[in-house]
Amino acid sequence: MNRLFNCLYWMLRDAPYIRNPELDAFERKNQREKISAEKCLVFDTSICSNNLGDQIIMYYCNKIYDDLGFQKREYIPTHIHPDSSYDAVLKSDEIRFVSGTNLLSYDIQKINGWKFPKKISYLINLCLLGVGWINYEDKVSAYTRRFYRAILKNSFIHSVRDSFTERQLNKMGIDNVLNTGCPTMWGLSEEHCKRIPVSKGSKAITALTDYRQDPKYDRFMLEVILRNYEKVYFWPQGKGDCAYLEQLLSDKHRVSILERSLDSYNEILHEQEVDYIGTRLHAGIHAINREHRSIIIGVDNRAAEISKDTNLCVISRYAMRDCLESIINGKFKTDIHINKKNIIKWKEQFITNHK
Repeated sequence: MNRLFNCLYWMLRDAPYIRNPELDAFERKNQREKISAEKCLVFDTSICSNNLGDQIIMYYCNKIYDDLGFQKREYIPTHIHPDSSYDAVLKSDEIRFVSGTNLLSYDIQKINGWKFPKKISYLINLCLLGVGWINYEDKVSAYTRRFYRAILKNSFIHSVRDSFTERQLNKMGIDNVLNTGCPTMWGLSEEHCKRIPVSKGSKAITALTDYRQDPKYDRFMLEVILRNYEKVYFWPQGKGDCAYLEQLLSDKHRVSILERSLDSYNEILHEQEVDYIGTRLHAGIHAINREHRSIIIGVDNRAAEISKDTNLCVISRYAMRDCLESIINGKFKTDIHINKKNIIKWKEQFITNHK
């Protein structure tokens, strides 16, 4: 009886997953499509984004597309629903890359950072590059599973940025997945990490996260940084970060506020003896790429999961009272672990087409 009950339960729960003629037809078409290696379409997370972290992600993704030989590229947004004006850039035989950020969701009908095109034909020939899961959530909706299987169950090997995302897709039956880590970290070799200082610099650059506020802990972080560095810069990665800073500091002149642009951040990273300490994950990773000592304060699952896989220096927001100051004033090596084999395997499926 228990076995029968369990079978009925899963059949009823997954009814939309099992019976969806439109997705069935799309999946059959997706298996048959032939691929051209001349040009690619890129789902670009930086278009219409209020978060400059998306520009950082796309900077590194575009370097990877260059390395793969895709010199001809068209871009399509993920933060807004593409309208018919993008129809002209579509070619039926092109690879369509989804560029790394936390776009995958447990329920695409309720919470979804990826604003899907209204025409499902836009989603043919998709391949993920370093894409992650939006939040910790195991209860994936039946329709979401069916949808992801239709658009991702193809001949490509998909790249995801952490083990949690890999497990989530595997549970749906999507096994053609490799955990390559975040594309922003692919260049952080052992040789690169050896060039990063182990001791505290004289200056620091910090960042806050306007959409994940915790005034008590964020104020503590700022006070620790101000107490331990001669000069402190603030980089507003998000649209609301400056307003949040003003709430936390009675005298905002204690920090030098940079212009809200990636160029202004890069300019500071040309300076010597600058540490990064802040809640913005990709600001910290970008600083490591520019050979700066970085301490990332983790405020969500992204930093925590990437840290587990790569040894990225991440401190939980709620643990930093006990250790942040001692870590700042102590010595630590930047020792990033990158899965080179998975990265090479993911790249080879495209390099082969170019030779």
